Amino acid sequence: MTERRYDAVVFDLLTALLDSWTLWNAAAGSPEAGLRWRRKYLELTYGQGVYRPYEDIVRAAAEQSGVGLHCADELVRRWDELPPWPERLPYVAALVDLEEGPRLMSNVVECEFDVLEGGMALEVVFEQVSDDPLVTLPRFRPAQA
Repeated sequence: MTERRYDAVVFDLLTALLDSWTLWNAAAGSPEAGLRWRRKYLELTYGQGVYRPYEDIVRAAAEQSGVGLHCADELVRRWDELPPWPERLPYVAALVDLEEGPRLMSNVVECEFDVLEGGMALEVVFEQVSDDPLVTLPRFRPAQA
């Protein structure tokens, strides 16, 4: 039997897939304020335990880091400006509302961009992202009829 090396893998999906730091810094007004805000966001995210909507954590981190709620509103408003890392192109970023209630940041695969519509039915597929077959990321594709 293989010894388990970890109980969980925690990482910042946004940083892994998108250049989100540039937008956080712009919304915060400076790289220093953006870094302070992101650090607070990650502290809150990793310490959360139960599900909490992304936008709620972003707002709490903005308030607690001192950048202000207006910065969180600006970040969410400008979300569609996030550029993907070049090696991930083409890429479709999506906030997916799960039937169970939570909203998940992911991307849509196996679909031409011009076919996508807001609110369309999607289904989850898992992409293996390391040599370990248990390390996967959820992606979404249009639901099969």
